[in-house]
Amino acid sequence: MTYFQKTVSNGLLALCLVIILGNGAFAQWVNNPTNNHWYRLTEEMYFGVHDESTNDLSPDWFDAEAEAQSYNPEAHLVTINDQAENDWLVATFGSETSFWIGFTDHSAYSTEGVWVWVSGEPVSFVNWDVIQPDNYLQGEDSAHLIHFGSPHWNDLGNDNTHGAGLDSPYYGIVELPGQLVPNEMISLDGVKAVFR
Repeated sequence: MTYFQKTVSNGLLALCLVIILGNGAFAQWVNNPTNNHWYRLTEEMYFGVHDESTNDLSPDWFDAEAEAQSYNPEAHLVTINDQAENDWLVATFGSETSFWIGFTDHSAYSTEGVWVWVSGEPVSFVNWDVIQPDNYLQGEDSAHLIHFGSPHWNDLGNDNTHGAGLDSPYYGIVELPGQLVPNEMISLDGVKAVFR
């Protein structure tokens, strides 16, 4: 088999696996042994948000946060506290697409230009890409991890007019601190997880 045939064959196999597995590969909780928090992707894909849109797309970043909260009241879109956690998220969920994180300057949580975590945790680390956040066209109030393949953050709105373009919607990364109850570790897919 030639190099070209092998490359095409491997690419088709990977594409078939993505189609078969879909988001299911990350629909279960994954533990980060460094901080002992649990993470998963949202079941659905969501658009970003901004303050002034008259044509908001749904479901949006607020819906991603609501899905996170549906698993457990302590769960939120991920709060990234240091470079090690950022690196672990990229290694775990990949860098082929972007993921919503729980960082926003939306008026429901903060004021324009003052970025906060929806979890309420203090901002102790940021990993913006070069010249970000730029609030493109005054309409980007939600942050995502992975910006053009780099492990950095970018701010986005929710439609083509406000900068999201074809890169949106994305899955969100859900984070839950705490210990899994041992007997719940067997069947997390499709049920609400029990933590304490």
